[in-house]
Amino acid sequence: MTTKSDLPDLVSNALDHFKTNNRPGDVFSNEDIWRVIEKSSGEALYDGAAADIREEMIRRQRQGLGVEAATTTASAWRFGNTKQARSQQIPTV
Repeated sequence: MTTKSDLPDLVSNALDHFKTNNRPGDVFSNEDIWRVIEKSSGEALYDGAAADIREEMIRRQRQGLGVEAATTTASAWRFGNTKQARSQQIPTV
């Protein structure tokens, strides 16, 4: 079973999948990320992983690592935001 410490690498792999298979501007959800991680790892994610995926994506957005929230609730994402704190949709937690 995967653990929280595995999540940053697993999310990176999922984002690589979306970069390869999505068109620019396409939106993908936290659930999409979850499914890609489970499919690629062949393992079920741990309880609470959904919230941790959301937090990891928010961290990446805040650090300007190429993703931005497509919703104000941070339930869906798109590629963009390569400058720290550029997005106006940084959700409050």
